[in-house]
Amino acid sequence: MSEPTDSSIYEDNKKWMRIANLTLSNYSNMNNRLVHKKKIAEAILVYYSVAIIILSVTAKYFPNCINGDAAEYFGIVCSVVLLAYSLVNNTAKYDQRIAECQKVVNGVKTLKREINVSDIGKFKEKYYALIDNAEVRDDIDFFRTLKQQCKEENICFLNPGQKNSNDSVELAELKNHLSEINTFVILLRIAVMYLTDAILLLLPVAIFVLCFLLRGQTSP
Repeated sequence: MSEPTDSSIYEDNKKWMRIANLTLSNYSNMNNRLVHKKKIAEAILVYYSVAIIILSVTAKYFPNCINGDAAEYFGIVCSVVLLAYSLVNNTAKYDQRIAECQKVVNGVKTLKREINVSDIGKFKEKYYALIDNAEVRDDIDFFRTLKQQCKEENICFLNPGQKNSNDSVELAELKNHLSEINTFVILLRIAVMYLTDAILLLLPVAIFVLCFLLRGQTSP
């Protein structure tokens, strides 16, 4: 990351405190998102493994309770989902990314204490060194940061209003940030993310119910 051309804009300690707070909030939200995704991934892996075993055992020892052919077919489907999710989970490297994210959070907290007691040039050097080696935050993390700031400023993130001369520096920056993001797309991404998790969690239940309803029927 290269430093701004007009370095004088960033010499103000208060401005750098706002930048540090924004970065801290972004990476705190990133950490929460990654921890949530890791927990969901681990839960789904265990959940599907148990579901496959129960489906197979029920079909073998309690053939009158569920449809054996349907259970065999959906067992394969669940196995494919489990394999695909295992590959995605391994590729995501959640533990490593969470550790790096927490390192940034702790590093920014430490740097914030140096803003008013150290040379701003040295502060900027340490800040860029820390951020340059970190994972880039997702737009969802930034959006959640802006939502938190909107709550503090008592404005609606969907309709923050036009910028005017009476706005505080913080409010003006917040409105500027909100104008730079596509709120609808980010909300859609969040909805799809939670909907996908819900579908994956409900799929084994739906399979068991379907196999139960199809009991007694034989394939042609």
